[in-house]
Amino acid sequence: DRKQAEAALKESMEAAESANRAKSIFLANMSHELRTPLNAILGFAQLMARDLTLPLEKRNQIGIINRSGNHLLNLINDILEMSKIEAGQVSFTAQVFHLDGLLDSLEEMFQLRAVEKGLSFRVDRSLLLPQQIETDENKLRQVLINLVGNAIKFTIAGQVILRIWGQESDCSNQVDTESFREFTLHFEVEDTGVGIDPAELESLFEPFIQSRNRSASHEGTGLGLSISRQFVKLMGGDLTVSSAPGVGSIFSFSIPVRRMESGNTPLPSSLSPILKLATHQPPPRILVVEDQKNNRQLLVQVLQSVGFEVEAATNGQEAIVLWERWQPHLIWMDMRMPIMDGYEATRRIREQEQAWLSSPTQPLPQPLSPMPIIALTANVFEEDRARVMEAGCNDFVRKPFQERELLEKMATYLKVQYYDGSGDEPDSQQSIVPDRFDAMVPDRFDAIVALQNLAPTQLADLHQATLQLDSQQVSCLIAQIAPDHPELAVVLMKEVDNFNLDQILNLLQLAMQKQEKIQEK
Repeated sequence: DRKQAEAALKESMEAAESANRAKSIFLANMSHELRTPLNAILGFAQLMARDLTLPLEKRNQIGIINRSGNHLLNLINDILEMSKIEAGQVSFTAQVFHLDGLLDSLEEMFQLRAVEKGLSFRVDRSLLLPQQIETDENKLRQVLINLVGNAIKFTIAGQVILRIWGQESDCSNQVDTESFREFTLHFEVEDTGVGIDPAELESLFEPFIQSRNRSASHEGTGLGLSISRQFVKLMGGDLTVSSAPGVGSIFSFSIPVRRMESGNTPLPSSLSPILKLATHQPPPRILVVEDQKNNRQLLVQVLQSVGFEVEAATNGQEAIVLWERWQPHLIWMDMRMPIMDGYEATRRIREQEQAWLSSPTQPLPQPLSPMPIIALTANVFEEDRARVMEAGCNDFVRKPFQERELLEKMATYLKVQYYDGSGDEPDSQQSIVPDRFDAMVPDRFDAIVALQNLAPTQLADLHQATLQLDSQQVSCLIAQIAPDHPELAVVLMKEVDNFNLDQILNLLQLAMQKQEKIQEK
């Protein structure tokens, strides 16, 4: 009997695991199939919204398309988020950010929505709030969006208030340093809406459950509050509610954070629409790889409207041919494509880059750092992110994308600057993207030739110090060769100052390989 019971239990567990795998595959495929057309809907709506020549009525209609598409996207995200919570795939990811920037973006996001309903919305902030904190910014943002969004949705008249205050933690085991102090943040969202019956408060946070008073709106999945409570628990707190029918509701939670006393976290960027590239810089070359015609057309139009030079490929094979011929500064790579997908195309490009770097006889057609490849994917699971990065991509953006998100990613990797139409254009020459052949290649190739001309002992000493990550010794050795090789010394010291000893190591290894080839001959 025991053996039969164990066999039955094992069979049940295997069936459950198989069902979970099938559900994950189904959700991943459905996510891709739903998010791909949404990418075109939201993307073209954003692109049209930038056309200031459109009549006001048309612009309002575009705004309705945008809001409806984003609402549909939120419903999809809620279902996927709950499935990840059930599978235990959601984790806490701490990061340092500006609290005021987060609150400003929320206030801007919901102010118009409240005005359209004739409501008053304000954010009350304590004067003692820290400027920088460390916690999971994305989860905190989603919780506040869910709570404020619900409050506005279920309030017919009156007001919605988001309150934030905080205090130094008084835990006996807290760890205070010069860089951070333990701090507790308190959040409260109060509305004058329909309220919730006391008998429903216990079940309110269960998945797919909605209050009878609130379900009349026929909006949402009933997952927002359940997800919010799970996220708050991950951040170290708990989400509670007090409410009465016809009076309104107050949702509140407290979470521990680290109050950062010092640091150089950049302030959030302005939300002004980006109009074009600043004119002091040459337009970078961007390769778009996307098999879906609508999404390819959208991405090309967005980038060209800002001023980038753009070429497009419909699959990985075309992408490799264009990359070799055109040498773009950055690639946007779709990952699911026929003939050759983005994973294989990225791997082949990285392999070819390595072949060029290790070639002892040919001039290098690549810059010192590998070209940025950013994945475009409609998949949302963390294992997909890991697979993208393993293939050789530098970063990834999920579909449907926001235009600003794309442009800010490119600014990060290409150091370009944009102009939003307000004030004077930026004129910093540091943001100019150098041409791969006209600027970067000669510097790199000359550095290798100059290293070849060093005495073998000098080259070996530099190589050993670099392997040991001894920047002080590397600097001393560079100083010794500076009188005879001033240009080489400048190039190497620049890499030392930027903590790029790995780049110096690459140059040294290439130079040593070339020396060995010459000695063999």
